[in-house]
Amino acid sequence: MFDPVSITGTALAVASLLYSTCSTISDVIGSYRVAPKEYEDLARELGALQSTLSILQSSLRGTNDMSLSPEQRESLTDLELPLTNCNNVCEDFKKKLSSMISNSTEDHTAVWDRLRLHFNKSDVKFLREKLITAQGTIQVALGVCTLSAL
Repeated sequence: MFDPVSITGTALAVASLLYSTCSTISDVIGSYRVAPKEYEDLARELGALQSTLSILQSSLRGTNDMSLSPEQRESLTDLELPLTNCNNVCEDFKKKLSSMISNSTEDHTAVWDRLRLHFNKSDVKFLREKLITAQGTIQVALGVCTLSAL
C-alpha cells in the first residue's frame, strides 16, 4: 500500500531541490560580466527546466497519493531517479563552476577564470544534455498524469 506522503512528497522534494540547484547555477552565470555563449545557452536551458519544474511543483502541491491513479503514482515514482541524477550532475557542475571562478569577483571576471570557463565546453555540453533529458522526462510524466486524470 502507498504511504500518503511518500510518492507526491518525494517527487515534490526532489523537484524543489533540482529547482534550487538550477537557480544557484543561473545566479552564478548571471553574475559574469561577459559570459561565454555556451554559458548563456546553459542559462536558457536552466530557465526552461525551472519552468517545467514549476509546473510539476504546482501540480503536486496539495495532491494526495490516494487521489492519483496507479499510472500517475508509477509515473511520479519513475521521476525520482532521473531528477536525482540531474540534480547530482548540476551539483557537480556547480562545484566545478565555483572552483573555476575562484579568482573573480562580481565586478570583475579574471582573465584566468575567463579562460577556464571558455575551455570547459564539454562539461557545459554534458550538463545541457542532462537538463534537456530531465525536462523531457518531466513533460512525459506530466502528460501521463494528465491523461490518466481524464
